[in-house]
Amino acid sequence: MAGGMSKTRRFSRKFHERLRQSPHLSAFLFLCLAGIPVAVSSAAGPGKSAPRSTTPPSISGSAVVGGQLTADPGSWAGPTPSFSISWQRCGASGDSCVSAGSSASSYTPTSADAGSTFRIVVVATNKNGSTAVTSGQTAVVQGPAAPPPPPPPGAFTVSPLPSVSGTAQSGQSLTGANGTWTPVPSNYGYQWSRCDSSGSSCAPVSGATGTTYAVGSADVGSTLRFAVTGSASGVTTATATSAQTAVVTAPASPPPPSVTPPANTTLPSVSGTPQVGSGLTASNGSWTGSPTSYAYQWKRCDSSGAGCSDIGGATGSGYTPVSGDAGATVRVTVAATNSGGTTLAVSAATSTIAAAPSSPPPSSPSGSQFGVAAGWQLPWFSASDQTTYFNSNQAMGAGWLRFDINWTSIQAGGPTSYNWAPQDAVVKGAIAHGMQVLGTIAYTPAWARASGTTDKYPPTNNADYGNFCKATAQHYGPMGVHAYEVWNEPNMSGFFMPSPNVAKYTAMLKACYTAIKSVDPSSTVMTGGTAPAGTYNNSGSAYTINGINFLEGIYANGGKGYFDAVAHHPYSFPYDPSTAEAWSAWYQMFGTSPSLRSVMSANGDGSKKIWGTEWGAPTNGPSGSGYVSESTQATQVTSAFKLWTSYSWTGPLFVYDFRDDGTSTSTRENFFGLLRYDWSQKPAWAAFKAAAGK
Repeated sequence: MAGGMSKTRRFSRKFHERLRQSPHLSAFLFLCLAGIPVAVSSAAGPGKSAPRSTTPPSISGSAVVGGQLTADPGSWAGPTPSFSISWQRCGASGDSCVSAGSSASSYTPTSADAGSTFRIVVVATNKNGSTAVTSGQTAVVQGPAAPPPPPPPGAFTVSPLPSVSGTAQSGQSLTGANGTWTPVPSNYGYQWSRCDSSGSSCAPVSGATGTTYAVGSADVGSTLRFAVTGSASGVTTATATSAQTAVVTAPASPPPPSVTPPANTTLPSVSGTPQVGSGLTASNGSWTGSPTSYAYQWKRCDSSGAGCSDIGGATGSGYTPVSGDAGATVRVTVAATNSGGTTLAVSAATSTIAAAPSSPPPSSPSGSQFGVAAGWQLPWFSASDQTTYFNSNQAMGAGWLRFDINWTSIQAGGPTSYNWAPQDAVVKGAIAHGMQVLGTIAYTPAWARASGTTDKYPPTNNADYGNFCKATAQHYGPMGVHAYEVWNEPNMSGFFMPSPNVAKYTAMLKACYTAIKSVDPSSTVMTGGTAPAGTYNNSGSAYTINGINFLEGIYANGGKGYFDAVAHHPYSFPYDPSTAEAWSAWYQMFGTSPSLRSVMSANGDGSKKIWGTEWGAPTNGPSGSGYVSESTQATQVTSAFKLWTSYSWTGPLFVYDFRDDGTSTSTRENFFGLLRYDWSQKPAWAAFKAAAGK
């Protein structure tokens, strides 16, 4: 017993000595004896701490019914944790949260979630314990949402890039190679550019659009680049450019004394009928010096043949006058070239260009007020699929086709480059099958928008957009297109990024309207079709503006007089268009206070029409996305057409779209068609045909 007591005293002395030497241990012992819980911090040593949040959890995605929200657990310190996620449905201000019954990494809001917000609770666990952290709240869930934007087309890769072979010397010839493209384009376009000695400050060489290039004296001291533009069905048109050549040098020796530049002995001439829409042809005239090549530049002059200026893009041996040429005259400059140099000669002016003869529009079926709004894929269909598409449209009785005149695709190579071919095929096919065409002029190429943005951002310079609108009307007017829509759904951030801006849009509308009317005064130019976006004064998000509010904003920003009709997307699915509800984009045309019609009338535009440039209902998709059965889709087509023809203030109505875009049920966007993806007819196809009186 005495020996045991001696050991206890020795232990007590050592323990108290340790306490004096370690204040932290003393504090820890005090808290434990007091019954106070203590968490062990990371200071306890590497690998011994519970998880610690360094970046809070967050939620990304679209807070709309049928959209998708995605959980991000954030960043954590401590030994590698595992995570569990709990979705919480909360009130509009983020309070009164209850479990949403989901622990998945993503969540799709349903109609029952409209008006709520969401948070996630992330519990991070490792061997040392667990820590729970709650995210901030989402925006208030909206619904039903407009159809999501179509998926972007595929993209080319080019490796190795195009290249140039030959000698960079005046008088020599260079040859361009395409490079290796994946996938292989169905069409190539070419453009040679003259650059400074470092390969910068490049400008296209007029008429140099082949794979070979004759180096001339104008190139001496410069470098040259060879650009290849590839296009194929389903792939975004792209341009790849070679490295610059060596600096072009003068000829090693002057041309032989006997070789002199060509000399003109008979001026060039212009044949054909000087009338808008009628083709003119240049004759080279007569030359000495045996020219080896000829180049052309058409010029627009005043009625006396003076005051001439180059017509952009008119560099071929033929030219078709456009509406803007009426009352003017034209000339053609012919450049004849041989090894001794180049000589220019200018034709006499034509007589005054007459306006196009009045004629009825292309023949249309009896149901010409009804048409289809094509999805983004149509210009990239194969020729056989396009024929099948148009044959079925014609059999169904569609009188109109709405499709994208895609600025991004057509001018991918820069402000002076044009590739109309994919869109031309659509226009020619539609008109050949008795359909009139509404072109939606939209989406900004990379050179015309801010760096690091997508084609759904508006252009940096409104004049660039106006120039493209003018070129579009000049190109498609002679082909029979006289109806244009200025952008698509500009009231939604999905198509007007980063958020809709009615002042910016109105400036674009003015630029485009003025440009089109300058070359096609009789055309119909309308506002961009507005998508469903909540009720008046309550869109509920910085990323949408209600269509009625948006139209008021156009008038407030001076847009009156810069449109001939108002375009709108009166979606109402899953409900019938006859549903009289303030949230219904159909009912907002006329039934709400205010309505689109009342705003137009209040601003003196009551005589103008509303065009329904997209309307329809999907027949499949994710649960809760608002899709309907195929039989209901057919019933709604019949109802919509009957209602539409009962209104005195409507233009055409376009069903979106004609054929399903795919078969995946992960998105309702694949199932808006009147035809299934395998080209078989849904009941709605027959309903359209019956309503169109075909």
